[in-house]
Amino acid sequence: MKQKPILLGLMLLLVSFSLAGARADSICNDIAVDVEDGTFTGNASGYLYFPINNYSNYSFEVYEIQAYKEDSSSPFTVTATDYSSRIAADSSGEITLRVNAEGVNTDTNGRAIVRVRGIFGDGTYCGFGDIGDSKFNIKVQTQQSAGNDCRSIRMHASGIYIDEASAGTYSFTIENTANRQFDLYGIEVSEDSGYFDATLYNKPSAVSAGNAATFRVRINSNSVSAERSGTVTLKARGKFRDSAYCYYDDMVEEQFTVHVRNSGTGGGGGTTPSEAEAGCLDIGINSSTLAVAQGETANATFYIVNSGIENFYIDYVDAFDNSGNFTTETAGYDKLAKAGKTAAFTVKARAYDGAELGSEYAFIDVKGHFQNQESCYIDANGVEAFRVSIVNKAPASGSFAPAPTPSTVACSSSGTSLSAPESQDVGANSNVPITINNTSGSRITIRLQGPGLTVNPSLISVPKYTKIIRAALQCREPTGAQRPMQ
Repeated sequence: MKQKPILLGLMLLLVSFSLAGARADSICNDIAVDVEDGTFTGNASGYLYFPINNYSNYSFEVYEIQAYKEDSSSPFTVTATDYSSRIAADSSGEITLRVNAEGVNTDTNGRAIVRVRGIFGDGTYCGFGDIGDSKFNIKVQTQQSAGNDCRSIRMHASGIYIDEASAGTYSFTIENTANRQFDLYGIEVSEDSGYFDATLYNKPSAVSAGNAATFRVRINSNSVSAERSGTVTLKARGKFRDSAYCYYDDMVEEQFTVHVRNSGTGGGGGTTPSEAEAGCLDIGINSSTLAVAQGETANATFYIVNSGIENFYIDYVDAFDNSGNFTTETAGYDKLAKAGKTAAFTVKARAYDGAELGSEYAFIDVKGHFQNQESCYIDANGVEAFRVSIVNKAPASGSFAPAPTPSTVACSSSGTSLSAPESQDVGANSNVPITINNTSGSRITIRLQGPGLTVNPSLISVPKYTKIIRAALQCREPTGAQRPMQ
């Protein structure tokens, strides 16, 4: 279908606007605990982990956390066992609550309360009553009614080979065969050998019903006199929606063997994902910064570049990160990069509500093969990386303020909306978050321009039924003709 061009002259870029300033005083309402209901198995105890958010411009020192059941007759108990003692400005910490349901032999429902008191960095003290109570429900199920859902989560890993005194990141899968989503709270990685160290590199936040997701383990090997091996054990913990919490000991553990090869022995066989044949050097990744507003989701289109003389068939593309501010994943990719051509793939990033402003790296893995069946794995370890930039959330009703002498042409397109901050100072190397929501059934192209300025990117293409947020408009003094982002 033919693209619909939308020309937007952005007079915003020509003038300086005043951005609503930060609040002068921190207030107690800037502290909030994100609670959610918990389900537990009778005759057992378990834990709940809640984020505690500081939305102010000052650090907050936590003096005390109280947790208790609202109705004293409820058969379970709730206590606070751990919490972040200091929360940086516009950041988050964590509260750990212990729920004891030992002796509870019948299904029961109750309500619990968590309270916070402390002091801001500017000296503002907030008592329990100033911050307010956060209430949540607790359901206790008997062992029989809770079922055996925790055994529906399985991890799958295979043995790997790695050279001595080296490091690698390896992808494994976690599968959910149940009919409800599983929120993955943690993966425990432990090794029984001194020949290497194994740590969790990144994991998904959830595994949807009947599906699998990818997580990664980082292996750092030590020097060895001959080939050595050891075992890595994986355990998961989390919670099904509307069901019991699953602890590490409730889950099916997975083990795999790590073989550390001595450089003088000629290796122990096998391959590591980062080993590529010569032809794989013809495959590269063309990416750019993906901007996403706090609490929002944004997409970006990247490209697999095939500079070789044979077609390259793409088996999978995966995006991942180890950030505490956002999550990334792929949202579709072309299956073929023809010889001398490119293949597009989409990366989706979701920023948490309390994400810190700024940029971090995320990574891309690509696996595929040429017509001659030569297989390639393009590893993301410090090579195929891209930046995810967290920007301020645009007001829902935000709009651009006109320049004193605008020269603007704006053509509307049915099913398309554009929003941005109501006002923002624009200087050298500034970013302005632009939200484009294409609810139409065809791709649109939006061109951004401003007289006397260089705008990058100046051309944004939005697929049908897609919403994107871009920190477009990186404004620089003009050094030549404008050109769109490649």
